[in-house]
Amino acid sequence: MRVLGKARQHLQGFLLRHGRIYPGKKGWTVAYRRWLTTVRFQHHAQQIVFQDYVDAVADAEARVERLTGQIADLLPDWSLAPVVKAVQAMRGVAFIVAVTVVAEVGDFQRFDNPRQLMAYLGLTPSEHSPVPPCYPAYGLSPILEARHRPIRRNPRMQNAAGETTEPVSSGRDHVV
Repeated sequence: MRVLGKARQHLQGFLLRHGRIYPGKKGWTVAYRRWLTTVRFQHHAQQIVFQDYVDAVADAEARVERLTGQIADLLPDWSLAPVVKAVQAMRGVAFIVAVTVVAEVGDFQRFDNPRQLMAYLGLTPSEHSPVPPCYPAYGLSPILEARHRPIRRNPRMQNAAGETTEPVSSGRDHVV
């Protein structure tokens, strides 16, 4: 995901440096991609670099799609698949974020309370830490980016179809 974001950033920076500004409101839509096909540069070298940036974005998108598909194929056989579904029930937490968090945290039951989990994730400040928290896992950045979104605290959760479901058990007595 980071590679895709960087590739898009490089392309947009190149366009901005050369005064090519998208007239629409939102980037990376179908209209934006159509506009990219119309962008031309006078100097051949600039056109080559531009096309390389466009290709880098396409390659990164294909890689993200391929890896997401592979992860989705492996998920049903994973013992923590129900936990991934439960984490996805939180607002703003999509498939890859949920899989990343569950893979990084592992057994949620090792935390006695939510405050310990939040401290592990680096989401709560400590009075003993004068510097910003050092996040324990590189892969937790997606959840850190979404941390300002409210989380539903209802014990009954809704799935993507809007159906109410019971809380998902992690395989022990404790409900996740």
